[in-house]
Amino acid sequence: MQSPPPPPPGPPPPAPATFAVPTTVGVGSQPAEKTVPGPPVVYVPTRLDEDGVPVDVPLLRLADGRIGLLGYSALDRLVDCLGDDQPWLLADAAVLAAIAEVRPYDVKLLDVAVPEEHRTRLLREF
Repeated sequence: MQSPPPPPPGPPPPAPATFAVPTTVGVGSQPAEKTVPGPPVVYVPTRLDEDGVPVDVPLLRLADGRIGLLGYSALDRLVDCLGDDQPWLLADAAVLAAIAEVRPYDVKLLDVAVPEEHRTRLLREF
């Protein structure tokens, strides 16, 4: 009696989640807009409810009318750019997509420093 054939192979494991960061690169005097892979996760500033659950994320309206989501490639960069008291959540591509469902944005902004005089308005009262 023969053994049954092995089951077919399953789908390949998913690739690490990354998000694309627009940047300008160039060769010589010819700049070109490119999209380059970003980090697999980012720290996103958030506002917490009384129980410590994230309830909202700040979005920025840029000069050109687009809406931007802040993200930081490392925790020390978030602290340097937003201060020690800023709550955050760790977000991979799936979490960023879920945020976009309820708080649509046009562009992800990576490691942007927010001047201290704008942090209260932007991050505490959004």
